Amino acid sequence: MSIPYSVLLFALWATAVQAQVDTTGWNPDENYDKGDEKSWLEQHGRFAFIIVIGLLVLGLLIWYIVRSVKGMRRRLKMENENQMQMMRQIADGREGSTVPRQPDHVHPSTSIKNDQDPTSPVTPITPPPRY
Repeated sequence: MSIPYSVLLFALWATAVQAQVDTTGWNPDENYDKGDEKSWLEQHGRFAFIIVIGLLVLGLLIWYIVRSVKGMRRRLKMENENQMQMMRQIADGREGSTVPRQPDHVHPSTSIKNDQDPTSPVTPITPPPRY
């Protein structure tokens, strides 16, 4: 008669389990002192503090960057609007009249018309500055 190994292993396991449980229902292992059981926060409080401070600093840094980007966009929009207004004013002023161009080799102060004051220099018309 041969006994399968699984039945033999089950019998050994059952005897090991029965040895740990007392028939009176009393567990002698419950009465030992488990030591100082601290909460997770008490054990790892330093790490939690560093993580919270790090998240606050990261939040402040992101807030500052977002605020700066919004301010720069607002300023750029205002500069663009001012530039467009200047371009429109220049374009509106040139539509009605055509200004003759002088050759590059003639100095503006030598081409004075008779109706102009000879002491005032001729101001050349220049395009707006490029940015």
